[in-house]
Amino acid sequence: MPYRIACQCGKGVFAELADAGGRLVCGCGRAVDVPKRTQLLRTPPAARRDSALPARPPDTEATRTLSSAKWWFLAGVVFLALGWWMKGGACVDLFGMGLMILGVVRFVRGLVQRREAKGERPA
Repeated sequence: MPYRIACQCGKGVFAELADAGGRLVCGCGRAVDVPKRTQLLRTPPAARRDSALPARPPDTEATRTLSSAKWWFLAGVVFLALGWWMKGGACVDLFGMGLMILGVVRFVRGLVQRREAKGERPA
């Protein structure tokens, strides 16, 4: 886990446990002494840099709509392929086309919601 070590310039550097007892160079060009391993482990959590996973995009209604649209469209493609494979499954073909249309409608609705959330007027 990275630890923030303060520099005289006010910025600081981030050190790993492997850097303990050594020196790192700050962005200002100064050499910063890294404390020993035991001192690093005693550093309060507020001085540590978060090593969390990358931030996920916000979960909005528009993203959920767009996400569901691709699954509806894919289900329609599967049913169309199933109808073609069964040679004459008109009911399955119509159901598949309906699912594909539902997917396209949801996709367009998601795009409109996304544009409205950004403050743009839909065309």
